Amino acid sequence: MKEVLAFLSRAFCSLNLRLCVEGEYGSGDPALTGYLAALVGLINSSCCKLRLNPNFQELVLNLRGEMRARLIPAVLIFHAIGFFFAPAVRKIWWKVLKSKIKRKRRV
Repeated sequence: MKEVLAFLSRAFCSLNLRLCVEGEYGSGDPALTGYLAALVGLINSSCCKLRLNPNFQELVLNLRGEMRARLIPAVLIFHAIGFFFAPAVRKIWWKVLKSKIKRKRRV
C-alpha cells in the first residue's frame, strides 16, 4: 500500500497541475466564513493560486477558475517502471511469473 501511495503521489506531481481560482464566498455566518478563510489560506500555494475574498455579511458563492496540466508520457512511464520494480511490488508479480514458468517446463 505504501508503494501505491508513493506512485500515485509521484504521478500526480508529474502532471504539473496549476490551479487559479478567484471570486467571493460567504456562508452567512461570520464564524464559519472565518474558518473557510483560514482553510483558503492553508491551501493557497504556488501551484494553487486562490484569490478569494470572504464576505462576512451574506451567503454568496461567486467563483471562476482555470486549471492547467502538462503530461509528459516518458515521465509517467518512468514512474510506472519504478513502481513495478519496487521490492514490495516485485514480490507479488515475481511469484506469479515463477509459477507460470514452472508450469510451462512441466508440459
